[in-house]
Amino acid sequence: AGIGVFALAAAARGHRVLALEAGASDVRALQEGVRYNGFDALVDVRRVALGSAPGRACVRRTDLLPIDADADDAAAAAAAKAVGAAAAAGTASTGGGSDAASGLARGYGDPRDHAAGGDACAETIERWTLGDVLSDANLAGGGVGALRLSANGWEGHIVDGALSALRAHPPAVVHLEFWPDAMRAAGYARPARLLDVLRGLGYTRGAHAGPAC
Repeated sequence: AGIGVFALAAAARGHRVLALEAGASDVRALQEGVRYNGFDALVDVRRVALGSAPGRACVRRTDLLPIDADADDAAAAAAAKAVGAAAAAGTASTGGGSDAASGLARGYGDPRDHAAGGDACAETIERWTLGDVLSDANLAGGGVGALRLSANGWEGHIVDGALSALRAHPPAVVHLEFWPDAMRAAGYARPARLLDVLRGLGYTRGAHAGPAC
């Protein structure tokens, strides 16, 4: 969800939104945006991360530099650049540094950092599967009209955790970030596979935009 650009735009048009975000500062900004615009009845904000399997994710390691709780999107951009550089160099982004800590705090950093436990981890949050989210939404009635995924390279893992639900009740529109370098850094070895999976689910018409296009 980030700070809620898409969530607030959807709510402004009368749509109900489930906004999932792991970054504490982004969650606070989104909640404030919801409150300011009077969208409390339309936007449900949850502080969770998504992945291919449910569990818990470390979002703050004791051996990384502390995160400024009020950091803005510049920190997220710095973390994204660090992941891309690590992927391009064929290296992993583990260890100390504010960039690694920023990516970790947003729930979609290096998988090995998120797996830290015990004294190595200072804070964890829940990691859900998109499949469970979609199933709950469809059981509640009305279905899911649109799905947006922007997870710093974890999009393939998230879709893998939702295949059954996507086959049973596919949203009419899927809008996702496709960043091959970040996907490889997140352990998704063949980024093109995500496009194959989406085509197999019936998403055969698409549009793309961005510097790489």
